[in-house]
Amino acid sequence: MATSGKKELALNKPTPFDGSRTRVKDFLQECYLYLEVNKDVYDSNEKKIGFILSYMSEKEAALWKKQFITTITDAQGSMTFPTYTTFITKVRDDFKQEDEVRSAANQLEALRQGKKTAEELVTEFKLLVGKAALTDSTTSDHVHLIRMFQRALNPRLANRILYADVVPTTITDWYKRAIQYDANFRMAQALILPSKGQSSSPANYSRYWRNEKPKDPNAMDVDRMTIEERNDLMKKGACFGCKEPGHRVTDCPKKKKTFRPNQRGTFKKDAKRVFTDIRALSIEQKNELRDMMISSDLKEDDKEEENEEDF
Repeated sequence: MATSGKKELALNKPTPFDGSRTRVKDFLQECYLYLEVNKDVYDSNEKKIGFILSYMSEKEAALWKKQFITTITDAQGSMTFPTYTTFITKVRDDFKQEDEVRSAANQLEALRQGKKTAEELVTEFKLLVGKAALTDSTTSDHVHLIRMFQRALNPRLANRILYADVVPTTITDWYKRAIQYDANFRMAQALILPSKGQSSSPANYSRYWRNEKPKDPNAMDVDRMTIEERNDLMKKGACFGCKEPGHRVTDCPKKKKTFRPNQRGTFKKDAKRVFTDIRALSIEQKNELRDMMISSDLKEDDKEEENEEDF
């Protein structure tokens, strides 16, 4: 389509458009970029419109192009093109996603970090905010966006930000803090976990921020047994854990030993003593104790995390 004597600059051309309403904006943006870079070549309404039509070549878009060309063509085959602005407006209107704002708002409400990194979540969150036509121009706008972002973050990561010495007050600072904490944690985990023979996969990052404990590979997973397996073991008089006869799972020699507080009177007595002491505190003393516990937890957080099973 290049005019004689003028060469188009090397640039990726638009991806052919199939009429998908979720892609119309992306398609038009690709066309805008190409046409702007090569504006010396595409210097008229006809050339610009013709270029865009040439990439409306699949499915519903192809049918739309056929109908559009029919409406601008007379009996002699001559075409009368509208202005470029009028054409773009028509494409946008005819391929507009119905209720796009409400759809984006619903997606924001349902958005959760899960196994995504904070950076991936922030990118997705920003895109949905734009589609939902939300702004950050006022204080109330920031409050609204921050609440939605807190809900999207994994709970432990959100709490880490909320319990910091300085809590962010703008959505931009929340983005930065979430990415910073998440990146620092992943860096620390990559350094520590290999020495413990554990995995540093993204699944472990998200498990930590969701405050979940990884499954112990040495634990006996009795709950996952089928009814048939249980009945068969019962007939044989076999253990539900190691599957060997002669004993029950509670007495299994291969079962991982765990500390049970009720088996030791000392623990129970100490717990009662602590509870009694706390109840005896005044309201001011209880508030002071709470603040000391939160402050201590934040300052020693990295040290404590090294001793957790999932770090």
